[in-house]
Order: sequence, then C-alpha cells, then structure tokens
Amino acid sequence: MNLYLDGNLLHSWDQYFQIIKQLDFLRLITLTGNRFAKIDENYLEGKNIAQMIHTHLYEIVLIEMGLDWSQIMILAPTLLYVENLHLCRNYCSKISSIHQIPVDHFKLLKFINLEENGIESWDEVIGFSKLPNLRRLVLDKNRIKDITYKSGFA
Repeated sequence: MNLYLDGNLLHSWDQYFQIIKQLDFLRLITLTGNRFAKIDENYLEGKNIAQMIHTHLYEIVLIEMGLDWSQIMILAPTLLYVENLHLCRNYCSKISSIHQIPVDHFKLLKFINLEENGIESWDEVIGFSKLPNLRRLVLDKNRIKDITYKSGFA
C-alpha cells in the first residue's frame, strides 16, 4: 500500500506516527510540501520507540519539508526498516561534519536522495560510506566543488 499526502496541512510528527500506526501494510509514504513543526531533540524520550517503528514501511519521501539533518537524526531510531529515503530540497547541508551516521538505524538503507540541499563538501556525505547496504546516493544540484577519494564506499 502506498500513501500520498503531498501538500496537505499536516504539521507534526505525532500526526505522521498516528497515520502509519494504523496502516499495517504501508510500504511507501510521501509527505512532500508539508511543513512539520521542528521536533525537539528529546522528542523520543519517554515514548515506546518499538511501537513507532513500522516494519513494512520501506520508502519515505520528505521533499520540501524544511528539514535539517538533525531532525532526521532524532527520528533515526524509528526508521530501522527504511530502504529508500528522499530528502530533496530541504536544509540537510550539514551532515557528517556535525553528526555520526548511526549505522544501526540505517543498516537497511539502500538509497538516499539529498538533491538540492546546499551541500558544499564531499566530507558532509562521507559518513554514509559506513552504511552496509547503501547502493545509491543522489547529490544532484548541490554545491560540491571537489570529490576526493576516501575509502569506505563499496
């Protein structure tokens, strides 16, 4: 089952979790253009994370949502089964320089699209090299001037 909620008036991650919890066979959700309130770094504290993880949801599309990578990091423990993650036209310009990519949370991730995020350095994405199943990393329309070889990417 796929669910397309692009350009709606959804405004919170609580709404997102309420929706996916009720759709057992959801495989893909797209939320393009919704502007969720920025989540607090302690958002998951005191919550039953196991109940927030959807085991069938393999693709999430979060395009033009005003997200930065720190918000993705907060949500990472709930994304254990996600294989395809689309984050185009957000504010994910600072990734590896600020955060360690949590391999245990993204170990099934095969594809990540970071098109048009204002990424200026290859060093911002080098952390993805540790992900064992990553096969495609899309970085179109960013500001990367040089790509220097660093071991790690398969």
